[in-house]
Amino acid sequence: MRYFVAGHFWLFVGMVLFVGKKGERYSPEYDSFAGYGWMEPSTYNLVILASLAVAAACFVLARRAGSERWGRVRPPSKGEVQ
Repeated sequence: MRYFVAGHFWLFVGMVLFVGKKGERYSPEYDSFAGYGWMEPSTYNLVILASLAVAAACFVLARRAGSERWGRVRPPSKGEVQ
């Protein structure tokens, strides 16, 4: 459950960063979040990408934890101790 909640949190952060992106200057080019602070566009996009990657990782971990909880795990291989 904690990975599921964390995944939604990071997805929300990524979406807010994406929606709040605002171009501030054009020579040199800078972006800002809702008009606060300046950041190069490539750096800003990497921050958005990183938050979405963390969200995806949390969802994968939530899926794995959920499948173990509900008994949907692979059967033990030959010679493996349960």
